[in-house]
Amino acid sequence: MKVFLDDAELTVKDPTLASALAAGTTACTERGRIIIEVWADGAPAPDEHLTSPPATKPYADEVRFISAEPKSLVRTVLLDVSDALTSTRDTQRKAADLLQTGETGPALQNLGESLQTWETVRRAVDEGCALLDIPTDGDAATGLDGALVNDLADKLSAIRDALGREDWSLLGDLLAYDLDEHVDRWQTELRRLADGIAST
Repeated sequence: MKVFLDDAELTVKDPTLASALAAGTTACTERGRIIIEVWADGAPAPDEHLTSPPATKPYADEVRFISAEPKSLVRTVLLDVSDALTSTRDTQRKAADLLQTGETGPALQNLGESLQTWETVRRAVDEGCALLDIPTDGDAATGLDGALVNDLADKLSAIRDALGREDWSLLGDLLAYDLDEHVDRWQTELRRLADGIAST
């Protein structure tokens, strides 16, 4: 079984995925990089194989790890989710408008799309900051603005509460005003973080 990290061939102890993962992780650590994709015989390795590698020997004819430099990766992800928030603003406003006209079903579909994007933002920030050791509970001078994080959590909690009570009027207001404001604030914060990463 041949194992590659990008274009460099690695030596493995035995032809199992676990051994390949160990070799790939070690090589990435030595080079200051992280694995972002795992391919086996030209196809993405299943997630369940990565969390619990099968003992099959050989696992594949070829295992290839794709790596990235952490700062560059996190910066790109932060800018991508910042851009995604632009369309989320439109989705939220559409949901608010639909709630005002009593079209609850379509409104909730748009709301679901919006909440998925905000979850993506949260994951990108949490995982990116953890990867680069950026503080997430301080002020903007020392890392991610913790007050902004807490405020967004409060707004999303209020949305869930309004949804649970079927308070469509309040839900519409939260989407049209409170969460709409957060798009601007988070786009500014995400770009600030990305610029900070680029300058280090």
